[in-house]
Amino acid sequence: MLQVLGTWHAVEIIQHRENKAQVIGRTKVSSCPTLVLSRPEAHIIRLLWTEKAVIVQYNFFVVDLNRPGYWVSSGAQNGSELYSVVMARKKQLPHEEITGVHKMLAARGFVTYSVKEACRDSASAVFAGSLLLVTFVTLLL
Repeated sequence: MLQVLGTWHAVEIIQHRENKAQVIGRTKVSSCPTLVLSRPEAHIIRLLWTEKAVIVQYNFFVVDLNRPGYWVSSGAQNGSELYSVVMARKKQLPHEEITGVHKMLAARGFVTYSVKEACRDSASAVFAGSLLLVTFVTLLL
């Protein structure tokens, strides 16, 4: 679990829907969200999402430390949506890696509704880097 801690960049934010009618809307955004994952306690993962002048904190509870890849969102949120966030240590990933993530999500039954492409301001340079995919539900009240 220690490998996922630290600073990441959200290169894609993928919104999912339950219905099987796949509606893909793809948008390029000018921002490059910075995500910092920390572990203040053994069973707690904290994600600080910084985008422009906004900072949002998400808290996740690791139910079973023997299955550290399964996190449950905890705390107040502002809605109920299912998202996957493609995160990279550097600001860009090769197209093949991002395509692989989309294929993996589809194989697991996640229907893509929309995709926000971020960190695209230096479009000509593509860097190989560590990749992390986080899928989480925000519960909007």
